[in-house]
Amino acid sequence: MGVLGLLGVAAWIYAHPPVPGSYYPSCLFNVTTGLYCPGCGGTRAVFLAMHGYPLDVLRQNLLIVVLLPLAAWRLFSLARFAVVGDWRWPQFGYRSSMAIALLVVAFGVVRNLPFAPFTSLAPKPLAASAQSFPDEGGNLAGRFGDLGSGRR
Repeated sequence: MGVLGLLGVAAWIYAHPPVPGSYYPSCLFNVTTGLYCPGCGGTRAVFLAMHGYPLDVLRQNLLIVVLLPLAAWRLFSLARFAVVGDWRWPQFGYRSSMAIALLVVAFGVVRNLPFAPFTSLAPKPLAASAQSFPDEGGNLAGRFGDLGSGRR
């Protein structure tokens, strides 16, 4: 059942670009503080990955790419449990957990520093990402409709 839910969410993200004014909620941390949280740009990164724009994924949220192997490991364990019934949740030691937490916090701080090269870690509007890797039609906007240009 959980796998079907995950597939449904993936299909929704694939079909609906995460742009301002769309169905996706805004980041509460960003709306409240004006700063980017460590997850800002994550939905746009997933959308761009599903449509074959790997470099734009890096531009949206580098942390997601770094932590992707850990997420894949956890999803594999969940799928194994669904198929085989043998539950082996990946265990992280104290040091590993603290290193991951420190990485997430450090990324959240560094991506909000207002000078180069750290400004490049801030997520970009989807239209800005799309223009850097145009598709056959010229850009993502031509393929997916109006992608907007606001902060999200």
